[in-house]
Amino acid sequence: MGSLRQLGALKSNNAPSTSTKKGLMFVNASINGKAVRAMLDTGATHNFVSVDEAKKLGLKATNGGGTIKAVNSLAKLIAGIAKAVPVSLGTWSGKLDFSVVPMDDFQVVLGMEFFDQVHAFPFPAGNSLSILDGSKTCMVPAERMAKVESKALSALQFKRGLKKDPSFLATLRELNDGEDQITPSSPTPAKVQAVLDEYKDVMPKELPKKAST
Repeated sequence: MGSLRQLGALKSNNAPSTSTKKGLMFVNASINGKAVRAMLDTGATHNFVSVDEAKKLGLKATNGGGTIKAVNSLAKLIAGIAKAVPVSLGTWSGKLDFSVVPMDDFQVVLGMEFFDQVHAFPFPAGNSLSILDGSKTCMVPAERMAKVESKALSALQFKRGLKKDPSFLATLRELNDGEDQITPSSPTPAKVQAVLDEYKDVMPKELPKKAST
């Protein structure tokens, strides 16, 4: 009956319209009473939250141990497990477990552990998440993250780059919530401009249209 109800919802006027936008799927959620944006990942074995985000959300985790695979990356050391965390997605609410691990690009990931527990599945064509959890059956709007030209470094990525190369040069800028692109808001610092001017002959202003042979 759950599947039939879901099909009926897709045909109803309340069903989300189809979209051709591509990218990763995210849903707005409430975890431990605080608003977050969680990525839906059927390639992740468990639910994950980054170490920093777990602190912000006030999650109490057990001691870590062992490794686990997250978000199409190498195995990571588990910092801890946060059990029975209150979570709300749309009209659905319940409790989920989260593995606390170091993550660079994502803060919260809902993986197969979530999909199996609440009988949910993502619906990319309708930009939505379908939950068939008994009387809690509902559809949750999802957002697609479009590809952007610029990419920001996380603090962890910057630290790793600095260890590999002490002469690593980067411009640091704090982003506001919801800001996904970096646009220059102030002139280039004098020290940085001096380095650019000193090595301006290394890189041409325009790349050649054809590779030299």
